[in-house]
Amino acid sequence: MFGMPMSERVRRTEEAIEICRRAWTGRRFSFEGRVFSFDQIKVTPAPAREGGVPIYLGGSVEPAIRRAGRLADGYIRTRGGGIDHAKQDVHLAEEGAREAGKDPATLAYAQLQNVFVWDQGDAFETVRPWLVHQLGVYPAWGGTADTPENDQLIYEPPPDDIMRHLTVAGTPKEVAQRLRPVVEAFGSRDEFHLVVRLHYPGMPFETAARAMELFAEHVIPALKGG
Repeated sequence: MFGMPMSERVRRTEEAIEICRRAWTGRRFSFEGRVFSFDQIKVTPAPAREGGVPIYLGGSVEPAIRRAGRLADGYIRTRGGGIDHAKQDVHLAEEGAREAGKDPATLAYAQLQNVFVWDQGDAFETVRPWLVHQLGVYPAWGGTADTPENDQLIYEPPPDDIMRHLTVAGTPKEVAQRLRPVVEAFGSRDEFHLVVRLHYPGMPFETAARAMELFAEHVIPALKGG
């Protein structure tokens, strides 16, 4: 949509990371890449954190996952696939870090996860109307929808079994039980973040706020308590 060739996406990402890291030193620098070029520039003020803002890279295919380990401070992984698949992906990211001469144990890991906590009736049926949109738009965007040439956003709702698999929905106790294996698998890392989505496009504020309250009051303490 912005006229950037897809063939340049990796090159642009790698150069952008290098430019950011140099900019965050607070010192003047020059850069001459295949995409970007800067001559004697200085970005101030320098970040409070030594080394600059932590950079996380995502990816679902092996080259992208290894790239995250090689170039980034952390690997951020999308939802789905289960614990074993997640462990395999983290291992690939660690191998990328090792190949770059970094200590793989210091690579941060963030896991994205759809979550909905509810204590009145069926949690999945409550979240389903908004979940359909959140998960349905991705294949539509992967096609020709929502572009200058085709301004419509028409999509097929994903099957319920897929939405149930990708979304941890239930009572606070049920959600904590389903998230517990993730925490047990990766919680001992130097830095691990479980990033949960509790609000979905179009969801009323009151519904999302209640789900967040339940997660904060009951699920987080349960996950921290072992």
